[in-house]
Amino acid sequence: MQQGSLSICSFFSFGDIDWSKKLIKALILEDTKWVSRIMPIPTVIYDRCFGKYGRENSLKLRNALGKDFKIINSMPKLAKWETIMALRKNPKLLSHIPITSQYHSYEDVELALKKYKALYLKPDLLYKGKGVFKVSLDEKNNYIVEHRNTHDNEIIHLSNLKNLDMLLNKYRAAGGGYLIQKEIKKASFKGYPFDLRVLFQKNWKGLWVVSGIAVRLGAGSIITSPRSGGAVEEISTILREVFQEDITESDGLYENLIDIGKSVVLAIEKEFGDCVELGLDMSIDVNGEIWIIEVNGKPLKVSLKWLNNPIIMDRCYNRPIEYAVFLTGFHSSDLELEADI
Repeated sequence: MQQGSLSICSFFSFGDIDWSKKLIKALILEDTKWVSRIMPIPTVIYDRCFGKYGRENSLKLRNALGKDFKIINSMPKLAKWETIMALRKNPKLLSHIPITSQYHSYEDVELALKKYKALYLKPDLLYKGKGVFKVSLDEKNNYIVEHRNTHDNEIIHLSNLKNLDMLLNKYRAAGGGYLIQKEIKKASFKGYPFDLRVLFQKNWKGLWVVSGIAVRLGAGSIITSPRSGGAVEEISTILREVFQEDITESDGLYENLIDIGKSVVLAIEKEFGDCVELGLDMSIDVNGEIWIIEVNGKPLKVSLKWLNNPIIMDRCYNRPIEYAVFLTGFHSSDLELEADI
């Protein structure tokens, strides 16, 4: 909120709102201590509501406050299929989207495996790798179905796929329909295939910039998230040791990765409205081609945090505040200038 010539950053939950008085009970930083204060509802609110009930509260908040308040990061969960449809509207991105179709029955998978050596089945509405299956054929044309459970990779061998629906039904209630996506043969580092989490955020000028990139290594799992046993690495290390490129190389992988990423966030914003941050899951294949795997509307910072880089984490947490200040019209010469990844 703005107070005179100052902007105050406060933290509060949905239950802290007094709707009759339009006040909140919030935590603010005074000197070096967090203290509880009663104050007006801020004119700009950074929404970090997660889960089913969090999304319901987020919707209630937007409907109750109306146009006099700006709620950033309030985008509902991005479904994978509607995201792909939005990205396909930009011809520049078509060659960077893996071949994807909607799953209707196991016969769709049988047909797809006649074209591709391996594919992924992904629930449309789930995230963090939940409900993802990899399906491939062995040398005897038996089906190999891989799935990440709570602790490790589970591998099932099937002579046919007629029971595939039974495996998927566990996730369908929460995950909606399933998508079939051709496997991208990811490049590897020290024997581990990897993908990238690229965090785009708006800065104090209201412009999209990259706040951090974490390379996620899949440690014997079809899921590369650190939550599933994977590890993380710096993008500069990967470019140097895998592709013999420097991060500053003109028209190199890094520059192209950022350029494609900017096209993605602009396409999503054009389709779904104003955003403050988007987490892009991207991949580089064995041929050095760049792919867009998923877009996260309310990205967590787990992979970036595992890099143990305080400069990156400062950017990740400060930029939503910078953008909120930008929306109030308040300006400070003390706001951070752009920094390299």
